[in-house]
Amino acid sequence: MKSIDIPKTTISQRFEHHLAELSANGTPPFADLPSQSGKCPHTGLRRGFLLNLPKTSGGLVRVLRLSNPGSRRGKLLVDLPRLLAYLKANEDLQGGVH
Repeated sequence: MKSIDIPKTTISQRFEHHLAELSANGTPPFADLPSQSGKCPHTGLRRGFLLNLPKTSGGLVRVLRLSNPGSRRGKLLVDLPRLLAYLKANEDLQGGVH
């Protein structure tokens, strides 16, 4: 049986493909990060994991911190299309669920 050579793509290439797809589908631009003990309703990921993703993803996933000037508290939002595109790109490269 002859093997087929499939070009290996990088996470960045897969990410850009899925990001364009999600943007075209009208995915909301941002989502609230869950509470300390909660999970993201879109992915099921915990808050701490989501907060580490900008560093571990090499900047592909973004978290936005909004607050009023001089305020100690604010709102944390995750760029939802970028988060979902990153997860889909990882799924592509890993070949689905193991």
